[in-house]
Amino acid sequence: MDQEARWVAQLKQGDAAAFELLFAPYFATTYRLCLGILGNTHDADDVVQETFLRAFRSFRTYDPHQPLYPWLRSIAIRQSLSFQHKVRTRRETLVADVPDRAESTSETGHETLVWALQGLPRHLRVVVWLYYGEDMPIQEIAQALHCPVGTIKSRLHHARQRLLSLLQSDVPSEKGGVAHVRPAPRS
Repeated sequence: MDQEARWVAQLKQGDAAAFELLFAPYFATTYRLCLGILGNTHDADDVVQETFLRAFRSFRTYDPHQPLYPWLRSIAIRQSLSFQHKVRTRRETLVADVPDRAESTSETGHETLVWALQGLPRHLRVVVWLYYGEDMPIQEIAQALHCPVGTIKSRLHHARQRLLSLLQSDVPSEKGGVAHVRPAPRS
């Protein structure tokens, strides 16, 4: 029996100390997932805490014959989406940590991409983040979001089109104005 299996058994028997040992390796990954979905460090902190609390409370439903992280990831995704649903001021949640386009004077390509991702509707942004940020296969995304595979493929397609459109529009330049970004030629 490996160490993780022992911790699972101890936790199933009520040993709360085993919870920290079992889940500590997944904290950073879970935080990155929540941050990618929510786009805000403060909200991600709250949702990660709620995710681990939910995992602790519902650990009796975990099947020890299945990998642990997909189960935890599913909880984190549901918690993130639930959090956004509860927050009626969605726009504030999405752009709280992203500089205003008009006020920005020096954005890197990464910051421009973050700005563009935040411009996507939640249902598209979540799929893009899970696919590219978390390297999840389309089938797993479909299972995690309780959607058909075709829906996930369609959302990825629409998200790519919207990102291209956003990145081709006026975006902040490094010199304080705006620059028109054109896609790189295809080879």
